[in-house]
Amino acid sequence: EHTMKFERIDSGLNDAALNKENVNEEEMKSLSESLSDVFKKYIPSMNDFTVKAESFKSNDIAGMIIMPESSRRMKDIFEIYGQANPFGDMPVEKSFVLNSNNNLVKYLNENKNEESNNEKSKLVCEQLYDLARINSEGLNEEEMNSFIKRSQEIMNIMIK
Repeated sequence: EHTMKFERIDSGLNDAALNKENVNEEEMKSLSESLSDVFKKYIPSMNDFTVKAESFKSNDIAGMIIMPESSRRMKDIFEIYGQANPFGDMPVEKSFVLNSNNNLVKYLNENKNEESNNEKSKLVCEQLYDLARINSEGLNEEEMNSFIKRSQEIMNIMIK
């Protein structure tokens, strides 16, 4: 007897993506709290999210937005049929999962108390959040313009 389940790839993280070896759960919890404070400091709209640190097998991915499959499907159904969400503006459970092995995430944690790095940390937070949103749900026109402007600002910083 086999049970098959169809889920979107961004509905959760499975063991294939996570590094479970030598991971200290207490350290991850502390890192999650620390990164949550950093992101919510720079991005007020992050208050709707649970910010969580996990050890990914790949260092390349900085973070991703995870939404439970049931919430995602309900949202998609209402969009497809052009109906208003009967639950109104009830917040949808979302998690912003950050890769504890990624250099940008490490930078944010290591510089969380450095006042001199506030502007740089803010840019990194906004960019990581927008990249995850582009992958998950997309950006509206105003948000996309802001993302493009910030991307150009980052590239200008790189060449100075």
